[in-house]
Amino acid sequence: MAHMFTFSELRQKVIETLDSYKLPYEKQDANDDFFTPPTDSFEAIQIDGREEKILLPVKRNYQLLFRGQCKEWEPCLPSMYRGGSDSVDWFVDWMRIEVFRRLLESHPVVSDFFHRHHFVVDAIGLAQHYGLRTNVLDLTSELDVALFFAMCPYNETRDCYTCYIDNEEHYGYLYIVNPIEDLKAEKGFISIFRDKLRCIGLQPFARPGAQKGFALHCNEGESLRAWRYHFSFSSEDSKQYLRSFQNGESLWIKDALIDKTKKIKFQKSFSYDIFKTCFEKHKPSGFSKTKLKIAFAERDISVFDQNPDMKFSEEEKSEIIKKWNESDGESFASHIGRRTWFYYNDDKIIKNANENNPHEKRHYFRKLSQLTNMEILRTMSSSIMAPEGGTRIDYNSPSIIKTDSTGWTEVPGTLTDQILQFFLKKEDWVINKLI
Repeated sequence: MAHMFTFSELRQKVIETLDSYKLPYEKQDANDDFFTPPTDSFEAIQIDGREEKILLPVKRNYQLLFRGQCKEWEPCLPSMYRGGSDSVDWFVDWMRIEVFRRLLESHPVVSDFFHRHHFVVDAIGLAQHYGLRTNVLDLTSELDVALFFAMCPYNETRDCYTCYIDNEEHYGYLYIVNPIEDLKAEKGFISIFRDKLRCIGLQPFARPGAQKGFALHCNEGESLRAWRYHFSFSSEDSKQYLRSFQNGESLWIKDALIDKTKKIKFQKSFSYDIFKTCFEKHKPSGFSKTKLKIAFAERDISVFDQNPDMKFSEEEKSEIIKKWNESDGESFASHIGRRTWFYYNDDKIIKNANENNPHEKRHYFRKLSQLTNMEILRTMSSSIMAPEGGTRIDYNSPSIIKTDSTGWTEVPGTLTDQILQFFLKKEDWVINKLI
């Protein structure tokens, strides 16, 4: 039976559940400060089998992700699938996302910092955060961020968040997702944050990082799978949360991407290259290119052989590089850390040695599979999937974890540095390219 919580009751209940995931050595008072991660930091985590790294918001554990809403939606659908839209509308959305992706590629911080260090640029996650219709639902690893969105309504006309001032009781919804519930094997690796549920993390633009963003990618007909909690709160609670996030401005950051994204949101004319790229990736069932163009005409959508992509201008890029090299780059890089590690078994060390230096035993970035193993261990230790008192809502059947024939998967022993090392030096973040 779902329970109606007060705001303070629910918040405390979630905190207690998160504390239950602490491993025995973390629960000792003497160790608490040591295992408390630095504020507003992100760890570069390598994707198994690839060079790319996600910039993961640093938390003590990743057992619970959150989504806050002022209203209840049944089902809870991504923006792409709302409002009676169909496959033609979705295809137009994908074209706008592709325009957005190419815009990002023209940004110097993307091309000359993120790509240089193989940091993942999440175009779909960024598109969602900046107002385009996508197939993802926003989640966050920060409870208070989710509660802000549940208690501070958005004013679309003013493009800002507000609070309640009527001194009445109000109601909100908190959705909680446990990533361990949907583990899936990918190319032999069992990893969280690599299938439908992905980390957006720190990006070249500020909103996802400020919101500690994660994204649940949904196919047509899929909705949110989570635990839903209904809670009451006062106008004063709403005011307090709005103030604590600087009237929402510390989460709803307005920057150089805003105006360009607004233009893309209403774009109706696309290049043939954009159309072709999206047709190869997102072809609507039952549509040829010709049939799709006919459907476009009915919706005032056009495709031209020559229609230049939206890009940052040379003048804009020069200004971005100047500002990055003078201040932004150093500040940005100061939030990115890593944890080095070693295999505990010498045979493993030799087998996985650095190819350029066979005697180098150190690995400089944790892998997603290692993070996953730690979160599985926490789940086994706690045996709690979510706080009590919620209502279960499902969008599809759970994924299957593939293991060997014995039903067990071998996890090699490792020694991991618990202190996050902020490793980027000036030569690592400065942009030397001249515009």
